[in-house]
Amino acid sequence: MTNLLEGFYHPAEWRKHESTWLSWPHNTDTWPSEVIVPAQKEYSAFIALLSFDEKVNINVCDEATIELIQGYLAEIEHNATNVIYHLHPTNDSWIRDHGPDFIVNDTLGAKFVLDWQYNAWGDKYPPYDLDNEIPGKVAEVLDLSDFAIEMVLEGGSVDFNGEGVVLTTEECLLNPNRNPNYDKPLIEDYLKTYFGVNTVVWLKGELTGDDTDGHIDNVARFVNENTILCAWEEDASNPNAKCLTWNYNFLKENYPQFNLIKLPMPQLYVLNGLNCPASYANFYIANNKVIVPTYGVANDERAIEIISACFPNHKTIGLSAKYLIWGQGSFHCLSKQEPAI
Repeated sequence: MTNLLEGFYHPAEWRKHESTWLSWPHNTDTWPSEVIVPAQKEYSAFIALLSFDEKVNINVCDEATIELIQGYLAEIEHNATNVIYHLHPTNDSWIRDHGPDFIVNDTLGAKFVLDWQYNAWGDKYPPYDLDNEIPGKVAEVLDLSDFAIEMVLEGGSVDFNGEGVVLTTEECLLNPNRNPNYDKPLIEDYLKTYFGVNTVVWLKGELTGDDTDGHIDNVARFVNENTILCAWEEDASNPNAKCLTWNYNFLKENYPQFNLIKLPMPQLYVLNGLNCPASYANFYIANNKVIVPTYGVANDERAIEIISACFPNHKTIGLSAKYLIWGQGSFHCLSKQEPAI
């Protein structure tokens, strides 16, 4: 495949942001009536924290939603001038997966939007036509070139160190419910071509309750160009232990250039009878903060301490995601960074 975007690459999440893009949580199939309001309040607290660091662009379905959000935010300290609303209707809120991927060229001072195809994690939750339009709408708002790509890919399936390495999982990217006619070499070629990487590290992502088929942002995250936080289950009888132990050992044996830090998992998290894929690895790196999902369990404070030590120039904040996780994701899944140039 010819690289039409030579010199462009996907920056690491800790690069300075121009803004964070969000899609407001509203789907009552994802968050039923008993959890939708507390989930929206948790998300509003997330918006408020972000608003002090950077612009927060929110995709909303209608004017009534804007009034609803403003009502939630009125109860929380926030910077209203940094909260910007866009009448971009969505099917659901997982903008990490349906939103734009931004690539930059530092020499040219340029930024483009990558518009991958989105099929709601293998056609699990139709309809998703509105979600699939979001990258193009964001590109139009920002007056950026929009590169439409025929391959299905979600942003939660990839994590970058900004220096040529991407982490991903076999369960997701090689799943035939995404790209049945694409083999592993071709998928690697797409990643290298459009994301400007030269190394693809394949891990496993078999977390209990995860309906994404193994997104990387629940199991392993770069915190700097040489360090990976690896989700870790200390209880060998826990169903997540096998996958997470394999990942850590595989990285240790095959990629000795990386420093590895174990990040404990919360206990198996069940809300109203639903097994949820709670993970502290689903943190979001803002301009001056790292926002860590917490679940009201024993390992919350320990996880915050470990993540805080990885970001000495940020303030690490634990924020409740006890109700958001019902939807099978947390703050990282529900946000998308727009890098500054």
